[in-house]
Amino acid sequence: MTTSLVEKTLSGLKKRLVDNQLTVQNENGHVEEMEFQFKEAATDEEIEGFIQSTGLQLPEDYQAFLRIHNGSILFQPWYGGQFELYGVSEIVKNQVPGLHPESWYPIGYQDGGYLLLDGQKIKKGEPDYLIWWESSLIEDAKPLDLNFELWFDRFVTAQGAKFWDWPLYNVHRYYKNR
Repeated sequence: MTTSLVEKTLSGLKKRLVDNQLTVQNENGHVEEMEFQFKEAATDEEIEGFIQSTGLQLPEDYQAFLRIHNGSILFQPWYGGQFELYGVSEIVKNQVPGLHPESWYPIGYQDGGYLLLDGQKIKKGEPDYLIWWESSLIEDAKPLDLNFELWFDRFVTAQGAKFWDWPLYNVHRYYKNR
């Protein structure tokens, strides 16, 4: 049986944790202790029940995560700002009708931004179904050109930093915005 990238990423992360904490270095040399919380696994029945009751599609790689942890809190500093990955029940609770297109549904949250699945892309079998959205304007949504397992692996590798914003900070913009 092949180990998924989600499993490899979680395994590698957990090997580095001490009492569910990790010292990380973020942008600008900022070093701090981050805490992690992992919920119990979702059962196949919970996942299938969610899909049947909502009609929402969950991609296989996100289901793989849910089968290990039905939600988690990642990279939680002492002052807040952690990333929350939703379990199946939280997806529906955090879907606000009229806030964004119906085919988008949230699987995570951090500092006013949502990690969303694009249900239309999932139904078509397109692998680049993740969207980052931290505005009230639909046109500000940022397609990430990633699936869940690649996003998760890069997020952990980037130690909780919003790596998807890094291309915006080239040498010209970085020093202008400091």
